[in-house]
Amino acid sequence: MLGRQVQFLQERELEVSTKAIWMHYKRCLQKNAGERQAQLERAALPESTMLSDVYLDARLKTLELRYQKNRTCWHKLGLMTS
Repeated sequence: MLGRQVQFLQERELEVSTKAIWMHYKRCLQKNAGERQAQLERAALPESTMLSDVYLDARLKTLELRYQKNRTCWHKLGLMTS
């Protein structure tokens, strides 16, 4: 009889700790989702520099340079023939 009570208490303790961990994980996910949403809303504001032509042009230039650099490496490795 005593063995079953101990087993029950151990299972109950595991259940409670699992639920606590799950609730903590859920709160972390909700916090992260809220932060991402706030960041998206800030980026969508009319005065945001993220959507300005200067920013987008600089981003495009960076991507073009990265592509050219990678393309050169691919040629050297024989991964690209044209």
